[in-house]
Amino acid sequence: MRHTFRSYFSARLYKFRQIALTIRNEASRQETGEQMGQADFLDEPPHSEHLTEYDRAHFATYLRLLDAEADAAHWAEAVRIIFGLDPEEQPDRAQHVHQTHLARARWMTENGYRDLLRSAYH
Repeated sequence: MRHTFRSYFSARLYKFRQIALTIRNEASRQETGEQMGQADFLDEPPHSEHLTEYDRAHFATYLRLLDAEADAAHWAEAVRIIFGLDPEEQPDRAQHVHQTHLARARWMTENGYRDLLRSAYH
């Protein structure tokens, strides 16, 4: 029984470290003014009823979008800072990227978190 608890605890600790590393890297990127490149994100997150690898990789991005929304930031400002897109040069694309990623971030708060919790226990 002790070995099972230790394995479970180690697995959870590893997953929390991964999330913390992702958030730290994203914060570092923000502090240095580095923005996402076009290869770092899709125009639209993959549609799925379950958490995807893309969702896991963009967890910090989703948090930043939700923070921007909570702060009542204008979508154009958020997309410029978070994705590095110029909404004046590509207004349709920039708005689409913002809307679809924000919708996925909201989905994460309503449904996706369940997959995160399940994966933390397995």
